[in-house]
Amino acid sequence: MVNYIDNCYTFSSKNNETDRGLIFYQGAKVENISYAPLLYHFAKDTNTFCVLVKAPFNFPLFNVNAADNPINKYTNIKNWYVAGHSLGGIVSSMYAANHYASLKGLILLASYANADLTATNLNVALIYGDQDLLLNQSIYQKAKSRLPSNYYEHVIEGGNHAGFAMYGEQERDGLASISQIEQIQETVNFCKNNLFMSE
Repeated sequence: MVNYIDNCYTFSSKNNETDRGLIFYQGAKVENISYAPLLYHFAKDTNTFCVLVKAPFNFPLFNVNAADNPINKYTNIKNWYVAGHSLGGIVSSMYAANHYASLKGLILLASYANADLTATNLNVALIYGDQDLLLNQSIYQKAKSRLPSNYYEHVIEGGNHAGFAMYGEQERDGLASISQIEQIQETVNFCKNNLFMSE
């Protein structure tokens, strides 16, 4: 089920009964609705209530605290995750650093944390495609030192930077050998079988 309320899209499974929620930050200059297939599959396949927030000018740095409203509104959700793609992932890590006490975890897609999360109990997943030519690997590898030691990492074979959403090819990105739906499904399955299993 998909709804639009308070400038956010929400996605829920058919039974609509869950205590897990995921709030997603879009990538820079990417329409948030491009991530609808990703959150649809998260909701359907993992029974997670998902909220797709929107940033002014499609730039997530302008709405770092976007997760506040859903967390305060949907009080039935006890296990909240924040997530984001590219710059949206960096922003979600900033939010997590300041609100870790109210969060269960963090999901970074083709992204990295730019805030120190080592002292938190957050469950963290890092996921990117092996054909991603936009993710700075030097920064990415160094940023792992900012995470709790038990983070999860998954590299999608044939995936690229833009493959987590439906906004088309991205300049200077690598050429994916799998479809966006395949990359999305692998992302969801990895979180389902690893990150969410640790709850």
